[in-house]
Amino acid sequence: MHLLFTTSFLWIFIDSLKLRGILDNKTIVASIFKEGQMSVKAFILIEMEPKSINGAIQALKGIPQVKSATPVAGPYDIVAIIESKAYEDIPRIITKEIQGVEGVIKTTTLLAFE
Repeated sequence: MHLLFTTSFLWIFIDSLKLRGILDNKTIVASIFKEGQMSVKAFILIEMEPKSINGAIQALKGIPQVKSATPVAGPYDIVAIIESKAYEDIPRIITKEIQGVEGVIKTTTLLAFE
């Protein structure tokens, strides 16, 4: 018998177990994300200072985990897609690398569930 669950269901279930103290983060991530089998994807909505978008796109594309960086119209200026093999790397990539790009005012992160 095989049970199939969506990734989003698994993360919600895992978070509930962590909140109750049943699991710790290191245990579950090591079990779910085996090297090379699964990656974490996030969409980063970026607000920029005026006139800094083109330079920021080039800088973002130089970050290895950034798979694309596209200028958009609307409340955000750039949408970047990042991928990492470890969920724990996502905050570092955003705060140290993406938010470190000149002209970035604010980021909003959307984790993908696929």
